[in-house]
Amino acid sequence: MILFRLLSLFCSFDPPKWVWFVFCNGLYLAIGYAMNLIWTNPKAWQAPAFQPAVAFFIISLATNLLWAPIFMHFRKMLAASIMSVVSVVTGALATYYAHSINETSGQLMAAYTGFYAYATTISYSMYLKNKPRKLRIGKKD
Repeated sequence: MILFRLLSLFCSFDPPKWVWFVFCNGLYLAIGYAMNLIWTNPKAWQAPAFQPAVAFFIISLATNLLWAPIFMHFRKMLAASIMSVVSVVTGALATYYAHSINETSGQLMAAYTGFYAYATTISYSMYLKNKPRKLRIGKKD
């Protein structure tokens, strides 16, 4: 019950659509630049954290991109929420590994992961508010 109330508080904030457009595109540019900082650094390729950072980044980005059609087109809110959690976890792991290679890259990834964690609460609260209810017709004796 307390968790639902907290989610309701977070999800009551509804900024104008242009804010989402600007903010989300800014975050995508930031994570692109974060990966660029690692990818273009020849020393980073030798770092033990390079492969996990890139792998978790790709998984996080892929699950993030799949979220929109699952949530908006197919209206599978629980599946979208699960996809969002996977994206946050892999984003956090990408942040951890990226930070060990390049501090700025890690900070940019942390901003993305933090925002996506917030978006996950919105996605899950939408599921809770719209989850299917069982239809009960009559009473069995």
